Amino acid sequence: MGMKLNRKDCESFTLHDGPPYANGNIHIGHALNKVLKDIIVKYHYFDGKSVRYTPGWDCHGLPIEQKVEGKKKKKKKKNSALI
Repeated sequence: MGMKLNRKDCESFTLHDGPPYANGNIHIGHALNKVLKDIIVKYHYFDGKSVRYTPGWDCHGLPIEQKVEGKKKKKKKKNSALI
């Protein structure tokens, strides 16, 4: 019998994870973040729950959003300097 079938009627736990490094260079904090999330998932698994880890990658517009925000801030500073 598969592991998932053994827990089909158990309480469930889902961890929705975000992108690993959407807004900067990867660093040791990202590794720590992944390790901690893995510990959380394993804790709930060994607690008898049906566990699901769902990685997320919805960050396609983030670089564009950051550039627009940066341009807005520069424009706002320029306009406030004229007043």
